[in-house]
Amino acid sequence: MTLTPHIVWRLVTDLGDSSVVLPLGALLMVMLWRFESARAAWLLLRSLALCVAALSLLKLVFISCGHALHTQLESPSGHTGLSILVYGALAAVAMGMTSASRTAEPADAALRPMPGGAALRLQALLPMLIGYAAPPLVAAIAVSRVALRAHTLPEVSVGAAVGLASLLYFVLPYRKLPHARFPMGAFLLLMLGLLVLTYGANSPAENLIRYFASFIVRGGGVCSG
Repeated sequence: MTLTPHIVWRLVTDLGDSSVVLPLGALLMVMLWRFESARAAWLLLRSLALCVAALSLLKLVFISCGHALHTQLESPSGHTGLSILVYGALAAVAMGMTSASRTAEPADAALRPMPGGAALRLQALLPMLIGYAAPPLVAAIAVSRVALRAHTLPEVSVGAAVGLASLLYFVLPYRKLPHARFPMGAFLLLMLGLLVLTYGANSPAENLIRYFASFIVRGGGVCSG
């Protein structure tokens, strides 16, 4: 199979489908509850609920009435919004691990050789790598939506705004919590298992919203002009 630009963008964009990011967010929430605190899990749950509700409502409004409002918006990008929240929350957890480990280390820890060789070095670097990898991944998913003509730039921008607001709703209180030793290696293994099960399975959410929007327009006469 030749990797054309369209195929590459398709591979990238599927990482932002709700069939992938919502199970990933649920996994992160369960791991936060198990290894950090119920408060941390609750913060992520409410942010996910806010993001899903806001995106669904905006999609319903603009699909139903975007033409009447004379706007280029028809369907704000759920891929972009959910990716910013879920991958951003994962990055925040990873960077929280990094800051917690630095606080816990004695002052002369950097001068001592790290025992255990490459495995422990990788374990120490993994959270930082995840923290720095999340922004480029989210940016690539956002660009893929425009490249594939699935959304316009304004639609991606609105989705990004919702995702950023939801992410801040999680990060700002989360950063004030004490951070325990989160098992990032185990999380990544479980994440790979989820990807095997969910990657490429396109969510029917958009079609359902469009169905309800058409029902509102035809049955309720809303924005039919």
